[in-house]
Order: sequence, then C-alpha cells, then structure tokens
Amino acid sequence: MPPFNGEFDIPRAWTEIPGQAWAIGAIVVGGLICLGLFLALAFLVARFVATTALIRMVDGYEETGERTSVGGGFRLGWSPVALRLFLINLVVKLPLAVVMVALLLVPIGLLVLSVLAVERLSNFVGILGIVASAGMFMLFILLAIAIGVAISLLLNFFHRRCAIEGEGVWESITNGFAFVKRHLKDAVLMWLIMVGIQIGLAIVMIPVVLTLLVAAAILVGLPSILAGVVAALLVGGPAVWLLVALLGLPMFLLMIILPITFIRGVFEVFTSTTWTVTYREMRALEGVTTAVA
Repeated sequence: MPPFNGEFDIPRAWTEIPGQAWAIGAIVVGGLICLGLFLALAFLVARFVATTALIRMVDGYEETGERTSVGGGFRLGWSPVALRLFLINLVVKLPLAVVMVALLLVPIGLLVLSVLAVERLSNFVGILGIVASAGMFMLFILLAIAIGVAISLLLNFFHRRCAIEGEGVWESITNGFAFVKRHLKDAVLMWLIMVGIQIGLAIVMIPVVLTLLVAAAILVGLPSILAGVVAALLVGGPAVWLLVALLGLPMFLLMIILPITFIRGVFEVFTSTTWTVTYREMRALEGVTTAVA
C-alpha cells in the first residue's frame, strides 16, 4: 500500500464504473426517493383516516353493540373529521415546534459565543459559558419531554371530542382541555398504564427484531451476495456490486419493516380503542355526577 502523500486518491475501482451503471443507480435512487415521499404522504392520509375510523367504530360499537364492516369503517374514516384531526395536530404542534426551535437557539447561541470567548477573551469566561449552555441544553431536553408527554395525553381527548362529539377544530381543543382538567387524575393514571404497556412491548420487540434481522440476512442477504459473486465473475467490475446493493437493500429492509409495522399497527388499534373507551367512561361518569347533583 503506497504511503499517504497528503492528497485524496479516489479508488481505482470507482473510476472503472461505467456511466450507464451510474445512470441506472441514479434512476434507482431517485425512484426510491420519490417512492418514499409518496409513501410518506400516503401514510399520513392513512393515519388520520384510520384514527377517525377506529374512534368512530369503537364508539358506535359501545353505543349500539353492532360491529362495523371494513367498508363501513373506511366510510367513517374517509370524512371531513379526518381532515379536522389533521388540523388539530397542526394547530397544536406547529406553534410548539416554532417555540421549541426558538428556545433551542438560545443555548446554541450561548455555546457559539462561549467558544469565541475562549479564543478571543479568556478561558474562564468561555468555559463558564459552555457549562451554562450545557445546563440549558439539559433543561431544554427536560422541557421538550414534559411538553411531549402533555401533548400526547391531550391529543387523545382532542381527537375524541372531534370524532365522537362532532366538534370543530378549536372547539375540540378548548373543550378537550377542559375535559382533561376535570378528569386529570384518571387521565394521567391511564397514560401511565399505557406507557407501561408500551415499555413492555418494546422489551418484547427486541428478540423479534433480532430474529427478523437474522431471517432477512439469510433469505435476502446471502442470495444477494451469491448473485453478486456470480455476476462479478461473469461480468466483472464494481458496478455489479453497486446494482446488487441497490436492489437487495430495499428487499432486506422490507422484510424487517413490514412485520414491525404490522405489530405496531395492532398495538395502535389497541391504544386507540383503550383511549376511546376511557373517554366514554369519563363522559359517562360526568353524566352520573350531574344526575346525582
């Protein structure tokens, strides 16, 4: 191996890749990016349609005892309510995201000024500023966690005020917040139970993910490597390995992502059903209290 002479030397193998291979690779990568954007949009629409359908289906079953078919559930989900659920998330999360980014700029700016102070003023002032910025970062993380917890709890009730009671975006937010205040103890207790269940699921998923990785490596990784070896012997050149990687990697990821997505979807159905039943029980408790009074 020749000694390093201070210049970056591009490996000869990459220079031997023909232009057609680079073009095919660029097309595949561009296609994957477009597919990813399309799937992201499709998942966003499907998420709010499914959330609306689940809430209204569970509420209907609890109200009448009649099960709704898949087609009926889709019709319940594909409605203006799904759009309102999306707008509720947007109204709640977007301003908070702007505020959190603005707050994050404070410790970042302090850190930059502290580094400049070390170079131009004194080490003591710079180190003091760096320590202060680190403390502010920790406070920011704790604040972000607390806000995330509060939002995840509140949105469950905002969505149900909209989907079950038929309220508008702002009305669902204000009435949902007041509803949580009236049942804060029960809401927090249920949230803690759901967090415990989610932690248990995460622990169970560790061996599942490891099993999927091994299965994908055996079923996709080994055949891809063998195909690459054979193609390299017949055709030659590193372009073969580039194409094998571009074709084999999506299949490898799909074998892991699809089962995990299915399991996650089942858990989301359970979570949505639990929160819908919880909301109905709290609302019924309010009715009983009013009748007694």
